[in-house]
Amino acid sequence: MNKNFTKEILFLFLFILSSGIYGQGTLSGIVTDSLTSDFLVGTNVYLKGTALVAAVNIEGEYKITRIPEGKYT
Repeated sequence: MNKNFTKEILFLFLFILSSGIYGQGTLSGIVTDSLTSDFLVGTNVYLKGTALVAAVNIEGEYKITRIPEGKYT
């Protein structure tokens, strides 16, 4: 097989595999109590109407990844 053809096929294959990554986002932040400013450890943060959820860690941080493009509450 021609080397250039093999490279083109490999590039196309990698492009198709990586295209699933595009159009996805990440949401992250810190959750604190509005009165005491304490971290709300164990609180769940979710995108309404989806199964996307993350628990707040001991440092008050959360991160939801692989969010499809769109508007969420």
